[in-house]
Formats: sequence, C-alpha cells, structure tokens
Amino acid sequence: MLKLRNFLLTASNFVGELRLGSFRTKSDFYDKYSQTDTKAGYIIFITSLMFLTIGVISWLTLAAQ
Repeated sequence: MLKLRNFLLTASNFVGELRLGSFRTKSDFYDKYSQTDTKAGYIIFITSLMFLTIGVISWLTLAAQ
C-alpha cells in the first residue's frame, strides 16, 4: 500500500507540474522540449497516465494475491 501511495503522489506531482509549469518563464529542472503546450498533448498525457495508473494498481493487486 505504501508503494501505491508513493506512486499516486508522484503521478499527481507530475500532473501539477504540467499544469503549473506554463506559469514559469524559465524552467531549470525540465527540458524545454518536454513541455506540453497544446490541449491535445495534455489530454494524451492524462489518458496515458490514467492507463498507467490502472495498470500498476492491477499489477500490484495481482502480485499481492
């Protein structure tokens, strides 16, 4: 359960950085080519993150049995 909580915190941090990253004028931590400035790119990112989260939760659930 601790691994799942840490994964969800990390994923939500990435989503928050994606949403608030456009307010920063110069990003020191992330590469400038990794920013998603389009709505379609943001939707693709959120959808892939959702599938990844469901996959990890399913994998952890099956591994615990």
